[in-house]
Amino acid sequence: MRSSFAAFGVSFLLAATAAHGQTPAATDRARDPNAHSWWVYAGDHQIHGPWGVYSEMQIRRSDFASIWQQFQKRDALTYRFSPRVQVATGYVFTYTDRYGDFPVARAFNEHRTYQQIAVRQEVGKLALEHRYRTEQRWIQNYTSQNNTGGNDFYWRYQNRFRYQIRGAFPISKASPAGRQWYLFFGDEMLLGYGPNHGLNTFDQNRAFAGVGYRVTRNNSLELGYLNQFLIQRNNRVEEHNQAFRLQWSSSTPLAKLFR
Repeated sequence: MRSSFAAFGVSFLLAATAAHGQTPAATDRARDPNAHSWWVYAGDHQIHGPWGVYSEMQIRRSDFASIWQQFQKRDALTYRFSPRVQVATGYVFTYTDRYGDFPVARAFNEHRTYQQIAVRQEVGKLALEHRYRTEQRWIQNYTSQNNTGGNDFYWRYQNRFRYQIRGAFPISKASPAGRQWYLFFGDEMLLGYGPNHGLNTFDQNRAFAGVGYRVTRNNSLELGYLNQFLIQRNNRVEEHNQAFRLQWSSSTPLAKLFR
């Protein structure tokens, strides 16, 4: 079954990439390269038995760190069927600011619900995770350029599907306390579907890699590079974003956090 998940994931990435390559008028788009920094906390905490909660906060800055790109807060309820299979359902709030040479007209908010399944597998020392996520998005759209704060905006509903494959490979022996260095890498493809997803099914792609250090068995720090390719909704601008990414991850059971 795990090999079936892997085969599906690889096939999905290949098909999505091919579909993106066939997008019309791609050569007519303007290029907007940006340098970002993403600062992330990700907590996957057991409550009791298979039940748990997931909490994540991301601060995303543009011009490396001088101006806002995005702020994102994600919370979810999780259920683990086994050490290899976990499902989750949750809520996300995102604030997107104006950045780059082709910014949005106004900063905007987004409310999102999502469902996902994550499947882990091992290939020798290589640990792989396949994550499949579907999202229901309510995106703030302004109907005028004024700042009255009245009824000058509406919420556009949109669906998106995401697939991420991530690998981690140890490069040192684990200490008795669980300390260990490792390398990680991966890719995530994001595709719109259903009504209102704009002129393109393809939304964006994120490729990433870096080095991590497991501080304890339940806590790790990762320093990495992320390459984000994004087509703006107007289909006239391609963002080619390079990002420095620093992430602290914790899987400490919830009860131990409050002792």
